[in-house]
Amino acid sequence: MKIGICYRPHLHKKFLNTILDNISILEIMPEVTNVADMREITDLCLNRDIDMGLHCLRTSLFSPEGIQTQMLERYFYISEYINSKYFSDHIAISYYHQYYLTSVQPISYSPSNIEVFKNNYDTLESYFSTSILLENITQHRLHPDSSMTESKFISTLTDEIKDIEILFDITNMYITSKNLNIEFDRYIKDFPFEKVKVMHVSGLTIKENQYFDTHSESLGSEILTAVDKIKDKCINLEYVLIERDFNVNSEKDILNDLEALKSLFR
Repeated sequence: MKIGICYRPHLHKKFLNTILDNISILEIMPEVTNVADMREITDLCLNRDIDMGLHCLRTSLFSPEGIQTQMLERYFYISEYINSKYFSDHIAISYYHQYYLTSVQPISYSPSNIEVFKNNYDTLESYFSTSILLENITQHRLHPDSSMTESKFISTLTDEIKDIEILFDITNMYITSKNLNIEFDRYIKDFPFEKVKVMHVSGLTIKENQYFDTHSESLGSEILTAVDKIKDKCINLEYVLIERDFNVNSEKDILNDLEALKSLFR
């Protein structure tokens, strides 16, 4: 099991040497990493034998209009440059009529969107020979046109496209279950945990009994308990990454989270 971080230059760069001494996987998000940072971090990871992964926002994998091939071109060259162990993007759309929506947007969990992805998959597969991973997103309510649970939708995808693997964001799914007032154990029923290759974990933000996905908190006991509960189901899990975008004030904010995760997987 390799444990690391989702790299954010504005947070992690000033602590980089210490961080690199404590991780074995680093994930790049092209949307927030410029060429200079990409070159530096790639060289450092290569010299320290640290694996790298690629996580993207703008492929629009589930768009009926088709995948954004201009973004695929960019992601392909980045993937080759960093020798990425996987390509990943979201179970979502990020464009509508060729306009970028500024963030990933939910889709309905329905047979029609499984067909949309199957139609788009040939294009995606032609670019990436490494693992192709799909990530679940946070939702405050399910799309009104959904006819399947999120877990069943994802399991159907992986049944119909055998080579697809999962980037399981446990915090996203945990928060979604809380927002929908469904017990987490029941919400993940039917989820294809055997297809999970990568896991994202971030801290929970809770205000007035409401759960939010802010990526700004340390890993607390509630989310660590959820990780502990499902980790043995993920029999093909290779990488676990801490996803944090804000509120890192010292090395300890990073190292304490890494140690908390490592303690679960020893």
